[in-house]
Amino acid sequence: SLLDAVARLQENISPLDPESQVRQSMELYNCFSCHRRGEQGGPEAGRAAYFVTLEELDLGNEGRLPPPLTSVGRKLKPAWLRRVLEGSGRVRPYMAVRMPNYSQVSKTLAREFTRADENLNLPVTDVSGSMPHHRNRFGRHLMGASGLNCINCHNLRGHRSTGMPAMDLATTPERLEPDWFKQFLLNPETIRPGTLMPAFYEGGKGTLTEVLDGDPDKQIESILVYLKELEQTRLPEGIEQKDIFELIPRDNPIILRTFLEGVGTHAIAVGFSHGIHSAFDALQVRFSLFWRGRFLNAESTWSNRFSPFAKPLSQDHANLPEIMPLAILESEKSSWPTDMGKKAGYRMQGFRIESSGEPTFLYSFQGIEVEERVVPMEDGRWFERTFDLRGEAASVWLLLGRARKIQQESQGTYVAGNIRIRLRDPEALNIVLRKRVEGEELIIPLRFQEGRSSVRQELTW
Repeated sequence: SLLDAVARLQENISPLDPESQVRQSMELYNCFSCHRRGEQGGPEAGRAAYFVTLEELDLGNEGRLPPPLTSVGRKLKPAWLRRVLEGSGRVRPYMAVRMPNYSQVSKTLAREFTRADENLNLPVTDVSGSMPHHRNRFGRHLMGASGLNCINCHNLRGHRSTGMPAMDLATTPERLEPDWFKQFLLNPETIRPGTLMPAFYEGGKGTLTEVLDGDPDKQIESILVYLKELEQTRLPEGIEQKDIFELIPRDNPIILRTFLEGVGTHAIAVGFSHGIHSAFDALQVRFSLFWRGRFLNAESTWSNRFSPFAKPLSQDHANLPEIMPLAILESEKSSWPTDMGKKAGYRMQGFRIESSGEPTFLYSFQGIEVEERVVPMEDGRWFERTFDLRGEAASVWLLLGRARKIQQESQGTYVAGNIRIRLRDPEALNIVLRKRVEGEELIIPLRFQEGRSSVRQELTW
């Protein structure tokens, strides 16, 4: 009789609606002792005093009391909601109180919260990579010190905020549903009464009208895109280290392809721990610039899609003559060709990195294979520039230097402008110093034996 009575009762029980089911589960698992949902729950006054932080914070109740669970099914992504219920989803390390572990029912509870909140009327949010592309640069600006200054309160990717150390926003894409995030930023007080989060979009207009015309939807979406791409972009202004982009050669040379002032858009800069550096122009196929001191700041190369020209971090530099180093001359009196790069018969073929980390540049000239290498000498004041040629050609000459006036200091040592040039014997015996309309030139004929020729030049300034 008892079994029959219970069976009849069960047949007449109507299933609970999603919200009632959530509240029944929250009562069953005592969630209301710590969390509010709507107007129900939260720690009572006597118990609330025991909710403290592990460090001194200026976050008020938001820094010590568990967050409300109102609309949590649309706030947290299902996978993250389950992690929270299982005790592994933690983003408030400053709170002393910890969630109990609900691993055995996490899947059921997460599904109940999602069903109860799925009909919330939230704004549609686009965080795709579609147009306008590269939106994260706007998000980076908005988060920074000259934008909405989110970093004044929030940590980011492990970097402490400039003010109170609130929740790290780097976890946002993993944790929060984009639609809820947008709704919260549009009206924080409605979503979380008493929050310290300021309202940036009162009246439906952004306070920073110079960014995306102040459009709240576009601005908030750009912040989400920025956070989504945070691992592959820069930190915001205010917490980014100012010297983070300076390249400092230490054990091995640094090779950077960049737009470089004084070289061009196809520059390959090589930095050495000796403190002297070089830059090769891969478009014109020639070394263009040497300098001494600090190497380069890669900020413009790595962070700006419009790639403004980088500049050597030193004024102690030497510009090589704007002319190609190799030419075929009928005689030592023939004029040096004025054509550059491809017009002069040069073809760039890349570079090879030696075991020491130094690059050897590879190119061809009039059918001759050329390997050119510039490395610091032991004293760190001179460069050794080596040309190795393979092929068959007659009357190939190397231009060692050109200047308005070239002076000979000693056997094999000359000064051309601000560049001092030195050749050792026996090459020094073949140097030709000649006067031209353009100024004076220092050239040397290359002798081929069994299809090979090599010459070593030393330079300083």
